[in-house]
Amino acid sequence: MTNLPITLETIFALPALPLDYRELLPEIPGLYFAYSLGGENQLLYIGKAQNIREQWLKHHRLRDLQIVGCVVSQVNLAWLEFYASDEILTQQEQALIKRFKPPINELSFPDNYRVPTEQKLIEASQTLGDKTSESAQANINIDDDVIVDVFPQPINQPQKKLSFWAWLVIVVLVLVFCWGSFS
Repeated sequence: MTNLPITLETIFALPALPLDYRELLPEIPGLYFAYSLGGENQLLYIGKAQNIREQWLKHHRLRDLQIVGCVVSQVNLAWLEFYASDEILTQQEQALIKRFKPPINELSFPDNYRVPTEQKLIEASQTLGDKTSESAQANINIDDDVIVDVFPQPINQPQKKLSFWAWLVIVVLVLVFCWGSFS
């Protein structure tokens, strides 16, 4: 049996780089975590890749995280080197998403439905304000005989509660000041 005891404390202690330096990420398989720095670290996104650097050079959530980076002081990308099949990486990723409920992971749309990035950010901001992490224990079934317990101890992730209007004002101000930097 293999245990991956992952808590927010361990995520924030993993090796990390600022989002703007993503081209320096290692070319390794594993799990990655995007989180904001500021008064309080906030886990924003969880993913997996067979090559973390390649994944982040073309990541579909890059623009969303860049906009969030304008609101907070910085977005960091942390990684956990994890050699496993894509199926096991996906199971680990899904268990972590279920456990921590990062707001950007929870934004999902049908493939044929386009929503402007600003709207996605507003929805993520609402999620940040409305969600608090729950203490739970997640088990990942790799096969019928082996269960990987990835969360041996429950933890809580404190959340700052801002109203929808406060987030909307922040988003509008960020878009006004940062609009030219994303062109």
